[in-house]
Amino acid sequence: MNYELKKVADNIIDAAIKAVLPDKAVIRALENKEFPGRVILVSVGKAAWQMANAASKYLGDRIDKGIVITKYGHVKGEIENVTCFEAGHPVPDDNSFKATQKVLDMVSDLKSNDTVLFLLSGGGSALFEKPQISGDELSDITNQLLSCGADIVEINTIRKRLSMVKGGRFAKICEPRTYALCGMMDVMVGSLRGLGYSVMPMIVSLIGACGLRLLWIFTFFRMEQFHTVTSLYLTYTWSWIITFSAHVICWIIVRRKLGRQWNS
Repeated sequence: MNYELKKVADNIIDAAIKAVLPDKAVIRALENKEFPGRVILVSVGKAAWQMANAASKYLGDRIDKGIVITKYGHVKGEIENVTCFEAGHPVPDDNSFKATQKVLDMVSDLKSNDTVLFLLSGGGSALFEKPQISGDELSDITNQLLSCGADIVEINTIRKRLSMVKGGRFAKICEPRTYALCGMMDVMVGSLRGLGYSVMPMIVSLIGACGLRLLWIFTFFRMEQFHTVTSLYLTYTWSWIITFSAHVICWIIVRRKLGRQWNS
């Protein structure tokens, strides 16, 4: 019995790790997607090269052109039709600013049926940056925030106010063209926090990730037909599905609210 439980647990862990690998996540997000015009690839973050490479292998020559911005030492080779840049992390540097400007230049001639495929992973907030202040000032502010113990939410809450591409501004630059976002990690939650809405995702995560699981354990899990290891493991699956769905709804509400503010 113990051996069987260990085997099941190992299989679940192995499947979970494989499911969130950058390559698999990108391909899963692109499956059955159709892009009528050109596909412009922008991949940013510490996993940017892996994600762009997976997209390139899947879409092939459908990618018209693209740019990767990743951390120093993270480019693992050339990608067809894609230019790779390495830049500073966690503190943005001149290469971060130059690479971001290359992205802005690349999307400046978009047509109405083009699609900007934006692949985002951890570290993107430092690597993708065009500051409204001088680069030296931004680097100094970032260093001060890091040295005083500020977390990433607090850092990005300040940095997005000083940025020309954060807080939905890059998406605004790409409008009215189509853009598709494939984000790794908790980008949905992080994007809400970066837009200044931190309480909402915190409450949703607490209720979804903690509350629903506790409810299951103290109610249904006590029933004989549900008192199994499989039933316990499945609480993680359905609780995250519900939580993620709630975050998506929150993001849509916030996005529409900000859209009205931008257009006013």
